[in-house]
Amino acid sequence: MLTVTVWPLSWIYTDTANAFLIPFLMLSGFSFVLCVVLREFGARVSAETEVIEPAELEVYEAAYLSGDTERVADAAMAGMYRGGRIGFDKPRRVRVKAEGSDAFGSPTHTVHEIALAGGRVKDVRKAVAHGIDKIEYGLVKRGLALSKKNRWKWRWASASPFVLLSVAGVWRIWVGWQRGESFGIVIVLTIVTMLAALIAGCGGMLATREGKRAVRKCKCERTKRMLTKAGSSGDWAWLCALYGVNALPKDGTEEIHRALAHGTSGSSDGDADGDNGCSGCSGCGGCGGCGD
Repeated sequence: MLTVTVWPLSWIYTDTANAFLIPFLMLSGFSFVLCVVLREFGARVSAETEVIEPAELEVYEAAYLSGDTERVADAAMAGMYRGGRIGFDKPRRVRVKAEGSDAFGSPTHTVHEIALAGGRVKDVRKAVAHGIDKIEYGLVKRGLALSKKNRWKWRWASASPFVLLSVAGVWRIWVGWQRGESFGIVIVLTIVTMLAALIAGCGGMLATREGKRAVRKCKCERTKRMLTKAGSSGDWAWLCALYGVNALPKDGTEEIHRALAHGTSGSSDGDADGDNGCSGCSGCGGCGGCGD
């Protein structure tokens, strides 16, 4: 069998699999740091328009930047549910309870149309995702969201360290198999590294640096406590848009929590202060501290 002793490949041919683990784990930590740095750098340099002041966001724009297209659909359903316009039947089917006035093509218009047809929550989310282009295009042009091209470019750029490390892991497994060594732990770590590459390559990277700044500004101006206390249909839409479905009040609302459960927007964002995501803002006066 060919043996390579020249760095950087020599560490793959160590005498035992356990000796391979130390550099592999060190490189895993380095890959994680590099992934975070590349994603942050991509968010900073990919804006198509320079943004001077923190942008003002509409509720569905904030939902898109805070989560994804599913968060937009859930915010629309949360507001309409609070306003008494829709309800939910088992199994997670949307029904119309009252008519309303919605702009054609808006998320609420899509929810209404799907509900009239007897669709389910997953149908609403899929339809809203297909009709999100206008919101996405506006955010990209304002420098608040990454274009699809830049999004995929920086996702896979940030995933590349894990991809290379996965290749090294597979290589070491092959070497161990040739030598008749035990390499179970290497297999486990290689699979974990592959999953990290997949997650980095397929997730996130929606908002630019200024888009994140705009979301933080919204959270400074609309805390969970403030929105929950007000409790209007618009407040519920904002609450779901900024903090996720789990942020909605629990008392007497089991129906919507059950219907919108198991989605990516169901988890509330991890805010630094556990309430409004406004750490660093001095009293939220103009949210000047949220800028960076």
